[in-house]
Amino acid sequence: MKTLDVTTSHIKILETIEYLNDRGYYPIQEGVYKIVTGVSDDEMKSFLNVPTFGTLISFGSKKVSRFILMLTRYGYLDKVYHPQSNELLIRITEFGRGELLSYRKKHKQAFKQKTVAKKTTIYKI
Repeated sequence: MKTLDVTTSHIKILETIEYLNDRGYYPIQEGVYKIVTGVSDDEMKSFLNVPTFGTLISFGSKKVSRFILMLTRYGYLDKVYHPQSNELLIRITEFGRGELLSYRKKHKQAFKQKTVAKKTTIYKI
């Protein structure tokens, strides 16, 4: 049976979902994308303190979706149906938590948040 070579990007996505699940939030893929890429709209204001906020700014929504799909296929994540919203919500499995624990034992440093430089597009002379 094949195994997934878990990268730091996989860990950041697992960390995001674990952080949210532990606080009673269950995101959809778009929510995970907004957090890891650092989108700060009205919905994300309460999630600016997530340790992985803005750590994968170069990722597109398709790439985040593929990472979530691979983590789900290999048993790190699970999907839960929410009947009120008719959505499949993401939660971390015990296998995924175990992977995070082993990663944390090897790596003691926190994730570095990245910011996109704001370029001025209109100048007043």
